[in-house]
Amino acid sequence: MKLVTHLSYWDKAGGAAVAAWRLHEGMQRFGVESRMVSRRRISQGPDVSSISSDLFEAADVFFQRRVRPTQPPGATLFSFSPTTIPLMEHPWIAAADVVHLHQVSDFISPEDIEQLCASGKTVFWTFHSQWAYTGGCHYVGGVRRLPEDWQGTAQVAERLHPLVLMELERKKRIFSRSNIQVIAPCEWMAREAAASGVFAPENIHVVPYGIDLAVYSPATAGMPAAQAREEKSPVSLLFGCQNLTERRKGYQELREALVLCMSDPIFAEAAREGQICLRTFGWKPVGEMDLPIPVTHVGVLDEESEVVGIFRSSSAFVCPTLDDNLPNVVMESLACGCPVVAFATGGVPDMVKHDQNGLLAPQGDVPELARLLKDFCLNEVLRTRLREGAAATDLTRWSLEAQASHILGLYDSVRPDLKSNDTRRMPAAPAELNLDGRILPQFATEIAGALVEERRFLKSSAAATAAAQNQKIRQAEDRIARLKQESDAKTTKVAELLTELRAIRAKLKQANQMKKQLKVKLIGSKEKIRTLKQHIAKNRPLFQRIWRFLRRSRKS
Repeated sequence: MKLVTHLSYWDKAGGAAVAAWRLHEGMQRFGVESRMVSRRRISQGPDVSSISSDLFEAADVFFQRRVRPTQPPGATLFSFSPTTIPLMEHPWIAAADVVHLHQVSDFISPEDIEQLCASGKTVFWTFHSQWAYTGGCHYVGGVRRLPEDWQGTAQVAERLHPLVLMELERKKRIFSRSNIQVIAPCEWMAREAAASGVFAPENIHVVPYGIDLAVYSPATAGMPAAQAREEKSPVSLLFGCQNLTERRKGYQELREALVLCMSDPIFAEAAREGQICLRTFGWKPVGEMDLPIPVTHVGVLDEESEVVGIFRSSSAFVCPTLDDNLPNVVMESLACGCPVVAFATGGVPDMVKHDQNGLLAPQGDVPELARLLKDFCLNEVLRTRLREGAAATDLTRWSLEAQASHILGLYDSVRPDLKSNDTRRMPAAPAELNLDGRILPQFATEIAGALVEERRFLKSSAAATAAAQNQKIRQAEDRIARLKQESDAKTTKVAELLTELRAIRAKLKQANQMKKQLKVKLIGSKEKIRTLKQHIAKNRPLFQRIWRFLRRSRKS
């Protein structure tokens, strides 16, 4: 049985990690002893282990203090490799027949990879970005390729240029003499990697990502998404990625294209009436969605069911990316029967066929993207045809099984001695393994300076925090004193009210006593009246005779 260990910065967070995780799962379906070792993990399964090191934290401080501040807002990641760690001390790496690298920037260095090759490991590397053959940039950017583009010097401050050049040279030196087998998810990535001169073209193999087609599938009759489409719901465009503020993902180009669309009176009226709208997903700062059509942000989608649901219920996915590999979202969209309107960037044309399952504009051509969006939104016949084309797209080469089978075949071609019927198993490994490493000399000064800055910042922050806390304490004490004064005043008022209440109660008691006395007198008066009435009734005949006598006497 083949023993395969995947190395990735994340286990399953972000596009690159998700793609790596899917390959790991696909291999397990073929009975491969597949494990994943990452720097950061979110899954808690027994087939994932993480590596930690104090040096990682120092490298992070270096990035945050010396690299990131020199980049413009929304810039793509830029990563140096300032540390090296003894990877072979991890049980799964030591036992593996094949070590399959993924997005390992900010995790392992070229020297670590050289160490793996020198130990006799068969090393495969899936390129989820261009970092492996640049001076540190994850994407070179643009269409033309100048020397400074490959180096990445244009993406950081001039003071870091010597480190950038050294980074690229050490990659060329180490990787060119290592028999690393490269997996390029798309034709564009294969061409770029070959053109860089860092990796031998004969060691570059194109194998697209795989997805679970049992999960990602078109909506069928009776599903809410299908019913919504049948009920003539508004044209619902969809745009999303892990981080909407990342410049290369094309949010600004999408906005500009929609502004151009709004210059068409028919499109503008439909948008104002809510017949054309946009939904977005992914991380974004609050208040950043300044788009000219109605927009709803649904946040970060963590569950596959949420991703599938939003693709099925959307009219089209818009992918205005300016630099990309083989975007998972495009593959997922088409697998769910949702057509794609995009720039013909990177590996997008490998999946989207113009006027069949989507629409393609030349890379960065905003006016053409606007025209395609307008045509799509205002032409129901076109929407129906493209949706049917997306649902009919042949996805067999994108299945997890196809991807895993292809790569396992490459393993066999490089290591024909590996047998699939042996009984070997991966050894036990801790959930987290802490390794001691070292900082590479060329980065020592920069990292030391960054750590000093961080220490100074933390001290000033602590002082500022303490001052703020003391201020809050003084404010609280003042508030307590005011409340005590108010409480004392209220206590005095309460005492006065209690005195008044006692006086009122005394008067009320006196009134009750007078009431009782009057009641007694009333009862006595009633008794006298009753006695008088009885007396009158008893002597009524006598009174009548006296009355008659008096009347006769008056007449005579």
